[in-house]
Amino acid sequence: MKYKILVDAVFIHIGGGKTLLEHLLNQFEKIHDNVYYLLDKRIQKYNLKFLKKNNIEYINGSIFARHSFYKNNKYFFKKVLCLASLPPTIKLNVPVYTLFHQYSYIKLPLEESFLNKIKWFLKSLILSKYEKNTDRWLVQSGNVKKEFSKKFHINIEKISCLPFYDSKKLEKVKKVKKKENKFAYISFSYPYKNHYKLIKAFSLAFNKCQKGELHLTVDKNNRKLINKINLYCRKGVPIYNHGTMNFEETSKLYASSEFLIFPSTMESFGLPLIEAIHHQCKVIVADLPYANFICKPSFKFDPYDVSSIADTIIQSMVSDPIKSKLIIKDQTSDLINLLLK
Repeated sequence: MKYKILVDAVFIHIGGGKTLLEHLLNQFEKIHDNVYYLLDKRIQKYNLKFLKKNNIEYINGSIFARHSFYKNNKYFFKKVLCLASLPPTIKLNVPVYTLFHQYSYIKLPLEESFLNKIKWFLKSLILSKYEKNTDRWLVQSGNVKKEFSKKFHINIEKISCLPFYDSKKLEKVKKVKKKENKFAYISFSYPYKNHYKLIKAFSLAFNKCQKGELHLTVDKNNRKLINKINLYCRKGVPIYNHGTMNFEETSKLYASSEFLIFPSTMESFGLPLIEAIHHQCKVIVADLPYANFICKPSFKFDPYDVSSIADTIIQSMVSDPIKSKLIIKDQTSDLINLLLK
């Protein structure tokens, strides 16, 4: 049997990538039943209950296991969608679309360790090696399209910008009364997410104004950062860590927060910016290109300067900020139509 589409999501199992993957799988489930899913074993623990009709295979999140799959199954699919930035490791005689959504392949932030820099350099070499194995690249922002084309010398005409997210789900979020001067930062605690500078900046702002509270979602495995949060809490600075949260929990946090503060120094998309604006939050974000392609925020700051972050936090609490607005729109239907035509 030949399946109409192979959806290859190996290497995707956490964070924004997982959120977008669930959204896409739901769309395929509604529209077409002749789809084969290749998923990362690490995502099994989430029990994706909506996968009912289609064929699913879980494999180890390794390039070797993925290569073996393609070698043994290359004749069973009429079209391939790769969701984890890397094309197939063999050339297929069918249309292949690859979603590039990992900015670390293009440029690493200064915060990354030397070991991580080596790891991403090697991954970039692998991407360069197999770049010609895809017919079209898909990206989610104009910034990534421009920088990706420049870094890997890919013809810009071969790259389609199709931002997608679950806009219908976000449009249904319940509105609740917001707490004045409540700041939220919903993010994993990777080094480039810039938590340490944010915490220090918020402490400076609070000590000066004696108002505001900061809510974080740092996972329990990052003991060093949690200890830092606890240290500031003992000093009387209102910083609250909620740990890893599901959609319903994050939705409640967005809904009750006046501000989303987003100091990340690197993003391929920036899904929290979109989610926060749907929840009527005022967005305060790093003055970097990724944000400028997603929204018109209420305030911007220099993410490398603690004083700039602190001053912006203070300014947001003592002024009447403009409403944040999205620049992009959800193009899920365009993506699905491209794959099913």
